[in-house]
Amino acid sequence: MPAFSHLSKAVTQISVRWFTSPSAALGLGDRLLSRQNIDLAASLRNYYTHFDPRTEAKLPPSEGRILAMHDLAVRLRVLCELVLLNAAGFQMEKIRESIRTTRRLER
Repeated sequence: MPAFSHLSKAVTQISVRWFTSPSAALGLGDRLLSRQNIDLAASLRNYYTHFDPRTEAKLPPSEGRILAMHDLAVRLRVLCELVLLNAAGFQMEKIRESIRTTRRLER
C-alpha cells in the first residue's frame, strides 16, 4: 500500500460523501476532486514532505507543479467551504449560487 494511503483515504472519504450528496446536488461531480486529483495531492504532499525521488515520477513536470498545486489548493478550499457552509445550516441552493458566482472551478 502506498505511503500516502492515509491522506488519500481521508480526502476520498470526505469527497465521496460530498459527491454523493451536496456535491451531486451542486452539480460539481468530478469537477471538484476526481480520484486523479486526490492521488496527485497525496503524491505532492509526500514528495515535498519526504523528498522521496520514487514519488517524483507520479508528479507533473517541475514547470507545471506550481500550477497543479494551486489548482488543487483551490479545489480543496472549495470542498472545505462546502462542508462548512452545509454544517452551518446554509441551504443547498445558497451554496450552489455561491459556488457558481465565484467561478473558481472554471479552468
